[in-house]
Amino acid sequence: MSDNYGQYYGFPLQSQDDSEPDCRRTSWSVKVDGEWHEIVCCSLDWREADAADALLKILTRSKNRTEELVNAALVEAQGIAGNEPNNNRIRIVCKFLQEALNMKQPKQCVIAS
Repeated sequence: MSDNYGQYYGFPLQSQDDSEPDCRRTSWSVKVDGEWHEIVCCSLDWREADAADALLKILTRSKNRTEELVNAALVEAQGIAGNEPNNNRIRIVCKFLQEALNMKQPKQCVIAS
């Protein structure tokens, strides 16, 4: 059974009783990108350093995955823009994707002013 304990650095936090007959243990999880991720596992008490380290790893993986998806979308959009030189909407999509990646605009995707 899980209990909701509020938030940990703005992310929903829940605990789960992982006790054994001779020892009470608890695991804690946070919800990131719609999925629960364990940050403290089968512990006698809350371990802040472990929780912070685990959350940082989870957020880093999430950021890296988002960048991979945006990069893939940018490559596809640039390919389409290259085949459709008069389609400014595709070039606008390229610009948004580049901004999401904090990139400079490559020459093939420059938006005419």
